Amino acid sequence: MNRVISRLLALLAAFLMLTSVAACKQYPERISFKASSQYFRWLVEIDVVKLNGVRSPILEQGTAIIDLPPNDNAKLISVDLQWVELDTKRSYKIAFDASIADFLHSNNPGLVSLIIEIGMHGEVLVYGVSPENTYERPVIMKSCGVRTPDHDASYQEKFEYLLNNSNINDPKRLALPLPESSCLDPGY
Repeated sequence: MNRVISRLLALLAAFLMLTSVAACKQYPERISFKASSQYFRWLVEIDVVKLNGVRSPILEQGTAIIDLPPNDNAKLISVDLQWVELDTKRSYKIAFDASIADFLHSNNPGLVSLIIEIGMHGEVLVYGVSPENTYERPVIMKSCGVRTPDHDASYQEKFEYLLNNSNINDPKRLALPLPESSCLDPGY
């Protein structure tokens, strides 16, 4: 009888240990990262992306799925960005921490989805994961980057290439006004 009870207790202990390990949420291993211009007429060149203090190989606009470096705080993701507005040649940077929970996919807890849009005068919008059964992503953060004139750069050649090889120069599009920015024009 003692042997049966011992085995049952051992099985119960093993079951509890396995379920508690499965229930623990681990830090996500991958990130789907997208950083882009907010407006089709306000192009930016992203120079630096750091995720949790580690420089990412993402240097162009677009989406990439990459390994997410671990963070000392398992509930946060730390993001550092630096970019240049192609039109003004002004450089900006921003650093922020955000809750991992805002970017986790319910159907894939190992993947974080982070979308950042950069607007005029250093405006930054960070979007979270869409609620189930919707396509609208909530704005998690809206802020203004810090001007970094020491990093201003001329990307005129790239800017002209983009203008000449896309529909950005379409007169109908050029006639549309640029949306207001919540960030003030620094004027320098």
